[in-house]
Amino acid sequence: MFGHDWKQITYPGRGMAYATVFPAPSSGLFRAVAIFLRDMSIALFELTDSNLNRILLAEPLDYIPAQDVCLDRLYQHLHMDGVVAVLEQYHAERFCDQHPSSAYYDEIEQKWQQSLIEGWELHRYAGWRLGLRRDIVYLSESSARSVLVSEAGVTLFVAHVAEATDGKGLFIVSENLSEDLLAGFMVWEDAINCMKIHRMLRRWVFMAALRREQSGED
Repeated sequence: MFGHDWKQITYPGRGMAYATVFPAPSSGLFRAVAIFLRDMSIALFELTDSNLNRILLAEPLDYIPAQDVCLDRLYQHLHMDGVVAVLEQYHAERFCDQHPSSAYYDEIEQKWQQSLIEGWELHRYAGWRLGLRRDIVYLSESSARSVLVSEAGVTLFVAHVAEATDGKGLFIVSENLSEDLLAGFMVWEDAINCMKIHRMLRRWVFMAALRREQSGED
């Protein structure tokens, strides 16, 4: 199963489903989510029991037929990370591939200009993704000298930004990223900053996709 900890269950009268639990936007609350494989609909339930199978027998808070599955509908019930995990499981594809950052270039460029974060350069790469890059403090002669951070992950280069070649670095996918992991390649301050930039870009892309969907734009 894709990414999150999903449980495969048999739902009475609906066949096989993937189900799991996510935090709700309201503090301290959780929602159970089920993706029904027969018709690819989604149902969301209030978490009233520790047994997921019993929870799914209750009346759902919201039932979303396949043609209505979208960011906006799910975001009414779940945090951003929950929405992303549901859509990744639903489409069996990473969210950053469903919504490549370059599709929202103008929105991201505007957010970047408003952020006033210094030392980073906005960069389009691979023809369909945007990232922020900069030189970093390197630990040894063979360690990374620059980094490219995107919503998809972090790429480390042994060359400085001016000499770095796209596609030639060490790419660490988003799902594996952490400050501790990056600190093995760079000083702690750079590791923290890279993770902040990564999370910021993920949110910018998500919110840009959500606003475009709400506005009805293609």
